[in-house]
Amino acid sequence: MSVSGPPPLPGPASIRVERLTPEAYAPFGWVLGERPAAGRAGGSESARIVEASGARFWHEHDFVAGAGGQVELLWVTYLAQPPVSEKIEAHRHTEQAIIPVNGQPILHIVAPPDLDPLAPGIAPDLGAARAFYLDGTRGVCMRRGTWHMHYGVAEEAFYLMVTRRSTTDDIVAAFDGAAGPAETVIVKTTPIVLDTSGLGL
Repeated sequence: MSVSGPPPLPGPASIRVERLTPEAYAPFGWVLGERPAAGRAGGSESARIVEASGARFWHEHDFVAGAGGQVELLWVTYLAQPPVSEKIEAHRHTEQAIIPVNGQPILHIVAPPDLDPLAPGIAPDLGAARAFYLDGTRGVCMRRGTWHMHYGVAEEAFYLMVTRRSTTDDIVAAFDGAAGPAETVIVKTTPIVLDTSGLGL
């Protein structure tokens, strides 16, 4: 699917890739896989670690697919590619989660969601964009409308994606040559280098 339309939106020449922390990621969504601390905010039974029958579990997140949405699980393979972002997308109706399966890292660029992701003419604030290194041990769930794109670091990084079925169908139809997607907004940007030099990889 090609991204047509207006000229590329100007963005920074590069963005320093950060290590993932819940605090840094909070404007964009939630980090998945963090062991909850004792006395986690809320204090509900679901916020504590439960140990029973040789297992340990805790509530992680209530996924929201939007009004009338059907939750879908997708297998996604991210392949290694140059760390340069030239487009970014946002889903109007649904949150979206990516969860590592085989421990391989990816690079993840995000920009804050618009106040109303359903509004016409939404566009990312690339000045507020950040990039994170997902090291293959934890996942993320993006807020509805969070602008994002993912880039593989090594071949075949397998991730489980939690999304909305109609959003996937909409994008697939666009890949197949139909009109541009209605549930997702895709914006071309000037090239943004995802700078990993500070990670010590």
